[in-house]
Amino acid sequence: AFSLPGTNGQRGRVCITHLGERCPGTLGYPSDWMYMALEAPDASPNDRFGHSLAIDGKVLVAGAPQDDDLGSASGSAYVFRGNELEAKLLASDGEAFDRFGDSVALDGDLVLVGAPRHDQARGAGYVYTRDSSGNWYQEARLTAWDAGGADTFGQEVALHDGWAVIGAPWDDDGANGAGAAYVFERGGQEWEPRGKIVAYDAVSYGNFGRAVDSDHGRVLVGAPNALDGDGIRAGKAYLYELRGADAAAPNHVLCTGDVFAGPFDVVVREGPIETVDEIAAPPSGGERVGFGSAVATDGDRLVVGAPGDDDWGPDAGAA
Repeated sequence: AFSLPGTNGQRGRVCITHLGERCPGTLGYPSDWMYMALEAPDASPNDRFGHSLAIDGKVLVAGAPQDDDLGSASGSAYVFRGNELEAKLLASDGEAFDRFGDSVALDGDLVLVGAPRHDQARGAGYVYTRDSSGNWYQEARLTAWDAGGADTFGQEVALHDGWAVIGAPWDDDGANGAGAAYVFERGGQEWEPRGKIVAYDAVSYGNFGRAVDSDHGRVLVGAPNALDGDGIRAGKAYLYELRGADAAAPNHVLCTGDVFAGPFDVVVREGPIETVDEIAAPPSGGERVGFGSAVATDGDRLVVGAPGDDDWGPDAGAA
């Protein structure tokens, strides 16, 4: 799936493609690809439906952070099953300029939506699940236990196997705007804080937590303005591994060299990607490459985006 949030007067559109039976003449796609376009049925100009996307099987969630249902740019998220709208999600305490839907994550019957501008940009995350009748409802509201103004908790979110990871790229614990990521675990219908992660080499305005992902006990965090080994703001990505159910104290900051009280092992190796166990550093440096602006992990594979990479031209980008 890919999104076009700026199309149609910034109402937005989501496009889904997949291999299937022949589908000739579909917007220039090869004839063996199926194509489907989704739009918000109640879209208004500037809603930016599709600003964020998550897909799991036949279910897709699309954020519309500038939707105005609860006030200007309060935001919303839409859940589709196939091409049918199943639910429109709103925050229980949504307000103008929350930008609910800036980030979304989906795992089975759980949806996590970030609202990084909520409460003077302290931010919040909202968990939704589906009841036996197929109705979606809000299960939890997650916030940083040490929230500060403008931390933007919820700028990015990840969800997998009962663990939620929420980025706060303007958190100030490591340094001004160094960033952080928070980890929560689900037990029943309760979500418990399990730890806060900051970069072991945190720098001001590194924006650690600008991108997050989680899969099978691993947490991958991007810091697109972190310093590389040459002191250039090329960006980095950091890989962590959950090591069990023993919880860290909620205020425990994890960094390399600690004797951890919490459920994390930190994998710390500098250099270009050689195996999936390394901290990822850009193979070729460059100021503002933005390596770590987007991250994804699945099994033994990691993908890290660098939208400012210039190999194919100014800001052509790479992954």
